[in-house]
This record gives sequence, structure tokens and C-alpha cells, in this order.
Amino acid sequence: MKSETKIEQNTDKTEEKTTRSHHWTAEELNLLKLHYGTMPNAELRRRFLPNRNIRAIGTKACHMGLSKPMDKRVWSQDEVELLAKHYDKLPIQEIRKKFFPNRSYQSITNMARQIRHNDRLTKPVNIESLHIKPADREFWTEDEHRLLVEHYGKMPIEELQAKYLPKRNLRSIRQMAYVMVPNRQPLQTRWTDEEIAILKANYGKMSVQDLRELLPNRTANAIQNTAQNLKLTMPRTPYWTDEEVKILSENAALSVAELQKLLPGRTESAIKQQRKRLTDQKTEK
Repeated sequence: MKSETKIEQNTDKTEEKTTRSHHWTAEELNLLKLHYGTMPNAELRRRFLPNRNIRAIGTKACHMGLSKPMDKRVWSQDEVELLAKHYDKLPIQEIRKKFFPNRSYQSITNMARQIRHNDRLTKPVNIESLHIKPADREFWTEDEHRLLVEHYGKMPIEELQAKYLPKRNLRSIRQMAYVMVPNRQPLQTRWTDEEIAILKANYGKMSVQDLRELLPNRTANAIQNTAQNLKLTMPRTPYWTDEEVKILSENAALSVAELQKLLPGRTESAIKQQRKRLTDQKTEK
């Protein structure tokens, strides 16, 4: 009898949970309409809809045609500096409440992410130092979309930017082209004789990233692909001799440039890797 009673009770609880998870009450629907988009879904669940999981909240909002407001306004220099000052000290919710009540949670989070990846945070943050330029935070116009679709892939992307899309950087053009014309490949600019000469003279003697400084208009992939087409190969790095390891170990505090003078046969990348390997070995001991 006790086991039957427990089974009945468990069945009743399961039915209650099923009913609660499938049928939204009028009060829940009103709360969702009132607060969706004004705060993260996790906070909405914690404060107003504790019986709903985050996925259910998003799904129901979608079925009801609710959407989070998009913040189209460009961030000012003062706003960026204010966010940079507080984003790593306060929660985003508190920052929004105190400093940016008219900004959406997503907008603040996105800008904080850009600032976090900015490698010049120790200096005063400037909009231009972020990897997205002010013009590229503005929405594309219909004319820009038309010009992109009409000309992308028919001319080098640098020429497309100069002639038709001067307000957009190359990164932005590539990203938009991926959405608008995903099956169309960009027309690559032909390598000049000078670029090929630089590649032949330096490939294998320095890292691809260092080569990019000599070939600023070429990506790492472009450099590697062209080198492969020219049948250029990276020489195999010989094993470090005991003498080289000793020199590096005794002078590990020196800069890489100074170490290269002591180890003329080693590249900057090889010295960094070997020094890190020696440091890790000492730490393990």
C-alpha cells in the first residue's frame, strides 16, 4: 500500500511539473511582455519567472513575436572611457543601472568585449584603437549593399573599398560579403614582382607573422599559399645543441633580439619556444 501511495504521489508531482512547464499563466505572459529585452534572460528568470528555464523563456518570447531592442546608436568617446573605467570592477547589470540606463545589456556587453580585447588598455582608450571603426558600427545602407553585391568578386577588395565603399574597412566588407554573397570568392590582387622577391628572400628565415610586416597587403594564408605555389618550404629546425641550450639558459633574462646575436642560427620564434620550454622544466622541478 505504501509503495502504491508513493507511486501515486510521484505521478501527481510529475503531472504538476508537466502542466507547469507547458502551460504559461496569464501572469507569466504579462511579466514576459513587460520585461523581456530589458535584462538578461537569466535575471528575468531569477526575478520574475522562477518556474521557467532560460531556454523556455527565449522560445516563448520568440513565439510571441517579442524581440530585444537593438541599440543602433554609435558609442561616444566619453561613453567608451566610462565603460573602460568600470567594466572590470562592476557587474554589467550594475554598470547599466548606474551609467547606461538607455543602453541595452547586449550593447554594453559587446562594447566591453571590444575594450577587453584592445591591447592598449593601459593608455586612455580611444574609439579608433578598437578593432571596429566608428563608421563600421553604423548600419549598412541599401546603396552600400547594392554596390557590394554588384562589384564584390569582380575587382580586388582594395579597389572595391576605394571606389565604392570608402567608409568601410576591409574586415567589414569581407564580413558583409560573407552574408550577402556567400558563394562568391573575392578577386585576389596579383602579387607584384617585388612582393614575390621579398617572399623568396625571406620565407623560411622568419615567421609568417614577421613576413606580414614586409608584406602588409597579404594575409598569413595568402603568404603560405603563394609560398606553396612557388614550392618554397620552411627548413627543418635542427635540434638544439647542449652548447646552445647552455647559452640560452645562462642568458635567459636578455631580450630576444640580444639572444639572436648569441644564437645567430635561431629565429625569434625558436628562441621564444625553447626559452619557454626551459622555464617550464625548471618550474616542474
